[in-house]
Amino acid sequence: MTTVAALCTKARSLMFGTQRDSLNFLSADPTTGNTITVANDATNITVGAYIEVAFELMRVTAVSGTTITVHRGMEGATNTTIPTGTLVRVNPIVTDYALFSHMQDELADLSFQEPSFTPGPD
Repeated sequence: MTTVAALCTKARSLMFGTQRDSLNFLSADPTTGNTITVANDATNITVGAYIEVAFELMRVTAVSGTTITVHRGMEGATNTTIPTGTLVRVNPIVTDYALFSHMQDELADLSFQEPSFTPGPD
């Protein structure tokens, strides 16, 4: 069975070819607040940047070493539980949240609807 994440990865690959987002990983489960810790050097993450973690878009408000303070739930995404080791996309070209939202819209448009019939004059 294909997952939504796999579909988003495939769509991103088809759209952008070899162009890649800057990536990092969470080194600890985020607190319930607005602080996350990344595994690698965070020099590519700056104040004002957007990061996406597990379908959640966040705006960076402060960076100190590998600790990042964020505003969570940007652009309609909801705060989610995020485990250690989750991929962090830095300033993603297209977010998984946006891809998934558009896929949902397209699937809804493709859903079966009863054809309408209006009798014409005899």
